[in-house]
Amino acid sequence: MSVSLRRTPEERGFGAPPAHFDERIGQFYAYWDHKREGSDVPDRADFDPLVEIPRLLSNVWLLDIERPTMRFRYRLLGNDMVSAGVVPKAGEYLDERPSAGNIQETIDAFRQVCETRTPYWRAGKPHLVHDRFVSGLQLLALPISLGRSGNADMLMNMTVYRWLSPDDDQR
Repeated sequence: MSVSLRRTPEERGFGAPPAHFDERIGQFYAYWDHKREGSDVPDRADFDPLVEIPRLLSNVWLLDIERPTMRFRYRLLGNDMVSAGVVPKAGEYLDERPSAGNIQETIDAFRQVCETRTPYWRAGKPHLVHDRFVSGLQLLALPISLGRSGNADMLMNMTVYRWLSPDDDQR
């Protein structure tokens, strides 16, 4: 399933994602929000995505947060990222991937998610190089803690891709 917009406009912000985003993004945010139970950041142990959100997992990817450098290391990639041609290995750093746009903007936003424990959302062109025909995406980055620390120790992300179709003039 692709994002319903013909072109993905550039937009970004913090907090709950816009209502016009793909329904899967909204479902993912609602799942995370429910797990918070009044805290800023839910704990990883409270999630059971294989049982609770199996339909969304192909769009989900996880980043470990390495402190104090605030570097982001890939932990897990959903099948849609692999299908889009983003194929980092677990343990590779986000800032080591080939960039197709302003990846530093995304890294800075992820750092702000960690500091403020507030979700980040973005729509627009990919910032990483994709080996497949991706014309746009919608991204949601959510902080989660490990061991009920209350800190953002990991980012649980969802990306929904807009695939380039033959009639697009964005080639």
